[in-house]
Amino acid sequence: MSSQRASIDVYVALGEKSVCLHLFSALLPLCQPISSNRVLSRCALLSHQCVCIKVLCLPLPKLTIVEYQTWLGVMEKLLVLMMMLASSCCAHTVDLSGKVFVFPGATAKDHVELKTPKTSFSAVTVCLRFLTDLSRNYVLFSLATPTISNDFVIFKLKQDNTIRIHARNGGTDFLSLSFPANSWHTLCVTWNSVNGISQLWLDGKPTIKRFIHSGQPISGKPSVVLGQEQDKFGGGFDVSQSFIGMISRLHMWDYVLSPYEIRRYERDTNFTPGTVFNWRALDFEITGKVLVEDEVV
Repeated sequence: MSSQRASIDVYVALGEKSVCLHLFSALLPLCQPISSNRVLSRCALLSHQCVCIKVLCLPLPKLTIVEYQTWLGVMEKLLVLMMMLASSCCAHTVDLSGKVFVFPGATAKDHVELKTPKTSFSAVTVCLRFLTDLSRNYVLFSLATPTISNDFVIFKLKQDNTIRIHARNGGTDFLSLSFPANSWHTLCVTWNSVNGISQLWLDGKPTIKRFIHSGQPISGKPSVVLGQEQDKFGGGFDVSQSFIGMISRLHMWDYVLSPYEIRRYERDTNFTPGTVFNWRALDFEITGKVLVEDEVV
């Protein structure tokens, strides 16, 4: 993936320019130096991005050796903190409009990990499009946290026309659905932790509403995986539950989407992009043989 550049300006009294340069050389791999009379700019490659810091070097009053060493330690910590902030605030995302993830084979390894800084969800809506020819069990979406492996899971059962939804390790089955193999289908799933109610929308048609689990939001760092079902946080994959096919236009919101917005998503017309995952600006990592190809509808 190509790198993107983020920039952050820091205006502090860093002392003489030679000291600034020494700190930069020690902390930041030099890739694109830009310097003027009193401003230093250095860029470092962090998490597939070129993150830049600019520092204005100002003269310091005279310090004792002890005071100078103390100040130097503080400045080193400040630079490290600024790099961490720049890296976390400017995640690398990709616009996947017109693209699909292709999962070509059954494995216990191949998957896509979706990344988000969010760690608490009192409600969830996940929408995606998928195509498969599988008749066995398979997973469409797996969200685990360190304490609960089935914190939010969309799982197709081997039984005909049944999809199971897990939330906070609770679960319910939506029955008598119709989604023929080898055809594209649009699926939206909602769940609200306040009342515990979940609902499916398949190809624009709503199901009945079913109770799963209430009174406890999803909390903790999430591990979100496509292509595999997590039996433990970030792993525990089972080849017999892996997904084979294509997934596209995935979005996730941290609230229950209204029927009006769900229909707009299904028609792909001016809907509100996901607040957790946005197919048009997705931060993800592929492991194994998963392809990104043009979508053919």
